[in-house]
Amino acid sequence: MEKLFTYHKLNAMGQRKAELVASTFDSAYEILCRTVGAELVKTREFALVRTKLQEACFFAKNLVSIQPEHQE
Repeated sequence: MEKLFTYHKLNAMGQRKAELVASTFDSAYEILCRTVGAELVKTREFALVRTKLQEACFFAKNLVSIQPEHQE
């Protein structure tokens, strides 16, 4: 199987870094929600913001997982 498509099991350091990435994106999302206000959070545009943050978080965590020092 291509290395590109394999699953990377994280060690303890990798897990901590992946959690930190997720926490960072969660904080950014909360700040954006407060900044734009409750009404704008319900809009299609903000749904796109949320989706793009999820996508960026996925790729950031993937960067953590592909580093050999973060794998078991």
